[in-house]
Amino acid sequence: MDITDTIAFLVIICEYVMSFAIVFGACITYRRIFRFKPKKYLLFSTLTALIIPLWFLVSIYFKDLGIREISSELVILLYTLLFWLFITDRKPRQLVVSFAAMIFSGYIALGTSVRFINLGEIIFDSSVAIYPLICRFFGNTLSLMFIILVSELGNKKIDEPLSLSNICVLALITFISSVNMYIQIPVLMGMDAFDELLIGFLTILIAVILSVRDSESKYYSRLNKMNENYLAAQKNYYKSRQSAEIEIRRIKHDMNNHMICINELCRKGRYKELSDYIGSMTEKFAENDSLIFNTGDNIANAIISDKMLKSRENKIRFSVHGSLENSGIAPIDMCAILANLLDNAICAASRMPDGQRTIELEFRQNVYFLMITVVNDTDRPVSIENTTKTDKINHGFGIYNVRNAAKKYDGEVSFSCNKKGENTYCFKAEIMFPKIA
Repeated sequence: MDITDTIAFLVIICEYVMSFAIVFGACITYRRIFRFKPKKYLLFSTLTALIIPLWFLVSIYFKDLGIREISSELVILLYTLLFWLFITDRKPRQLVVSFAAMIFSGYIALGTSVRFINLGEIIFDSSVAIYPLICRFFGNTLSLMFIILVSELGNKKIDEPLSLSNICVLALITFISSVNMYIQIPVLMGMDAFDELLIGFLTILIAVILSVRDSESKYYSRLNKMNENYLAAQKNYYKSRQSAEIEIRRIKHDMNNHMICINELCRKGRYKELSDYIGSMTEKFAENDSLIFNTGDNIANAIISDKMLKSRENKIRFSVHGSLENSGIAPIDMCAILANLLDNAICAASRMPDGQRTIELEFRQNVYFLMITVVNDTDRPVSIENTTKTDKINHGFGIYNVRNAAKKYDGEVSFSCNKKGENTYCFKAEIMFPKIA
């Protein structure tokens, strides 16, 4: 192998390292910084990174075909498309995030590579072809190490994706910071190239820190709001329970008088009035008993009681069946699941005409699984991916919170919406948790 073949081999190695740095860096960005979940990204990065070296080989050995090297912009677009098709769920939002992740990784890798080559030309003899290749190799490796380092900044306990606006801002800042490193600008001193590289890295680092901290701040804000809702629900539950118990004690205290009235109506043969009197008493007992139920979980009792009161205000028939005893679900997660599902059910059912507003909540469990089911009627087909609420910025987190809470227990969440009649649909939300011994 002569020197030409050696250099060609090293160029191919550098091309592969560059491609791997871009693709794997984008996967790390997508997963650890933007906090979306890719599929089998290590295998994807290893295989996809072969595209550019193979294209380089073809362009060398088949020059007669007029094949040229691929531009960096085309590389970014090609990798973005492959990234979106093979390791995401192929949703439109994920296409934007994939492109942003590729911009973030790609321009860091390209800019770092160019600046290390510039440094190498000053430090080493530029007439020796192998030196720029060595610098390029270390530049690509450094860019990947930088992305992995930046990915460690976030709180590992928080698994919530960054907002789309934060993601786009990060991609834009990365692009602007890397352009000065990427464009071939004459360098008079090696320190100038180093300064530009350092400033570019620091700018990107600060932008990532601010974006991640902003996302975490919003997460904790929503968590605090959820805790406040839980405490308010618990307070209302105990208040309503106390009122119901007082009312029942009052009725029992008057039971002797009730029995006198019943006996008198019966003696006089006034059976219609007797029936109405007994019916009113039964209704009164049932109304109070409905707020004194026991699912076996105090948190669930509090949430259900609060939502049941809201249902009554909206003239919704709310029924509860089953038990949650020994569910093993943490209070904050139980609050997230029931509160969000029931809020959505109340919102949908309240749009139905009077007399057609129903919500059914059912708990079923055996030694293998626990199932939570919420069924309600609605006047329109429901799309899980797109919120129907007017405040789309602050809403849309309900279903996400339900999925996130269920995921902690390896639970599976499913939604269905079937047509029942004209302008009437039945929406069902089901969560199945495996029982852990």
